[in-house]
Amino acid sequence: MVLGPDTRQSITELVEDPVERDLSADGLHLLQTLQTLRTLRSVSYLCLFRVFIVVPVLVVLIVLVAIVLGVLFWWKRRQNTKQDDKGKIDEEATLNLLGKSKENTKNGEVSEENTAMAELIKDYKEKLAEMSRQIEILKTQSEMDNQELKKKVLEKNEECKRLNNKLQEAKGNIRVLCRIKLCEENDILSTTKTTVSIKGTEKRYTFERVFDKESTQREVYEDIKELVRSFLDGYNLCIFAYGQTGSGKTYTMEGPPDNISEDTEGIIPRAMKQVFQTIKELKVAGWTYKLRASYIELYNEEIRDLTKGSNVQEKHEIKYPRGEQGKATITNIKEEEVENTDDALNFYKQASKSRTSGKTGRNERSSRSHAIFRVEMTGRVENVEGVKNTCSGTLTLVDLAGSEKLDDAASVTTNQETKKINLSLMELSKVLRALRKKENPIYRNSKLTFLLKNSLGGNSKTLMIVNVSPTEDCKRETERTLEFGKEVSKVVLENVPRKNK
Repeated sequence: MVLGPDTRQSITELVEDPVERDLSADGLHLLQTLQTLRTLRSVSYLCLFRVFIVVPVLVVLIVLVAIVLGVLFWWKRRQNTKQDDKGKIDEEATLNLLGKSKENTKNGEVSEENTAMAELIKDYKEKLAEMSRQIEILKTQSEMDNQELKKKVLEKNEECKRLNNKLQEAKGNIRVLCRIKLCEENDILSTTKTTVSIKGTEKRYTFERVFDKESTQREVYEDIKELVRSFLDGYNLCIFAYGQTGSGKTYTMEGPPDNISEDTEGIIPRAMKQVFQTIKELKVAGWTYKLRASYIELYNEEIRDLTKGSNVQEKHEIKYPRGEQGKATITNIKEEEVENTDDALNFYKQASKSRTSGKTGRNERSSRSHAIFRVEMTGRVENVEGVKNTCSGTLTLVDLAGSEKLDDAASVTTNQETKKINLSLMELSKVLRALRKKENPIYRNSKLTFLLKNSLGGNSKTLMIVNVSPTEDCKRETERTLEFGKEVSKVVLENVPRKNK
């Protein structure tokens, strides 16, 4: 029980005895002290309770609160992280969606373009299929038309061949042309298109065609190109130039030694160009050809293969099948297949470097041999009925060495060459004279005449070009050459050249 101040005062006032009053006061004081002690004890208990019970509990609570707060903070942060990640994901998703949207837009545009392209391709394919179908129809018709056209071309080609060869036969088996060398000196000759006269004399020589000194290489070839055409028709053909040394034979057959051009090239290069151009044209009619070329010279009555060089010593013989009838063959010579003009002319030019030449009274460099360029041809064609036709021919182009008189001042070798040249040319004139008189000529006296046997009196069309110089100092040889040409022009052969099959 706790005594308040008012209670203690009331108790003191009730005791009348001072001793008792003092005892009462002390008792009261004691009671108050006890009361205080009790209060202090209660307070100490309360403090102890607070220290040992409340404080740990509070600490625990604080720890728990801290843990809870830490957990809450961690959870909150985690949630925020998730939200950030989610935001990023959402942003990426949004961007992806936007990208996909754009891509879809583009894809939509591309898809539309692809669709349009697919439709266009489909349209083209349909058109292509239709065109292919039309082409097949046209191809079938074209094959039929080509067969008909091929048949007509073959017929027209054969007709042209017949007409051309009749024309050549009408002109004679041996044709003679005359060409005057270009010269700035006094001209002793007067000419027309078919005659040559020596001024100051009454001598007049008539030929199929006379080319004056102003004539060009092109004009000369124009007059003989139809004859060259008959070679591919299956006929043997021989063209040779005859005349005095320095009269222009090599120029007529080949062209100038240097700086040759389309205007100055001679018969041989022009003939090769014509032959291969005609072969190209005849492919339309189904013709195919194979050509082989060879080039030899006759020097001092010995045969040399110019393709092997002038220093090669090799024996060559002239052989004829069937008892000296038919085409002549020469042993151990090179025959090279030529497929075009370049092949033929390169072959010819390379071999020409080996031809024997020397200085004469007329030329610093003159040919000292007879040069013979030969081209062998075989052709075949199959007509629309499947029937196969073949033909063959030999084109012989000859540049004869020049005739000349012996020179006392010349070397022994030069005079020996001159003797052999003149001997072979004399035998040539004898053969032609015998043919003109319809006698049996002797070909074996010279390798030149023996090699040209088939061209002179056999199955061949032959053209001779007599070359003359118009100068006064050449008058004698010019007259002899014109006389020789006149005799040859009178030769009439009984046999008609036959087509080789």
